[in-house]
Amino acid sequence: MKRISLILAVVLVAISIAGCGSSSEPTQAPALVEPNVQTSKITSEPNLADPNTVTFEYEYENAISRRLMLSFGILKLADTDVQIDKEQASQFLFLWQALSNLTNSGTSADAEVDALLSQIELVFTPEQISAINAMKLTQTDMQTWAQENGITFGSGTGSEQTPGQGMGQGSGMTDDERATKQAENGMTGNSTSRDSGISSAITKALISYLENFQ
Repeated sequence: MKRISLILAVVLVAISIAGCGSSSEPTQAPALVEPNVQTSKITSEPNLADPNTVTFEYEYENAISRRLMLSFGILKLADTDVQIDKEQASQFLFLWQALSNLTNSGTSADAEVDALLSQIELVFTPEQISAINAMKLTQTDMQTWAQENGITFGSGTGSEQTPGQGMGQGSGMTDDERATKQAENGMTGNSTSRDSGISSAITKALISYLENFQ
């Protein structure tokens, strides 16, 4: 009997050891965490490239001011296949009216103007920015466009005038000479006087275009 009891005890001990060994095996499951490491590596890679990094190019030969490029650029986009849409027209109209009111108040700070121009830049699509950059817009382009659309540039008042008005000694000039003289008057001096002349006329033309946008 004692021998049988001893054998049974040995068998029970062996079974309990085997049970402990088999129950401890699942604790080695951390190996399943490995796929998460790979996943984190994969999800971080798409951030290496940003497709929306197109910015305006303001530095080139005979470049016009930032404000002029943005306002005149919108008008010139009308002749391309990437012209603005109705939603953009609504956003542009609000921002350009705000900028016009701000600069006409005579109390605008450069920081306020720059902030509005930055907001205007954000409305453009990358394709539209690229199209304007490719145009390399200059004063000559604006003079040509103004003549074609019956717009003259004031010499500091920022008003839109009909040919022959506000020209002083401009009587007797040809249309080309008059347009050149007006552009020179509007573009001379510091950026403030430049914007109050030619930029104001372009801005008025732009606002009218946006108000009637279909």
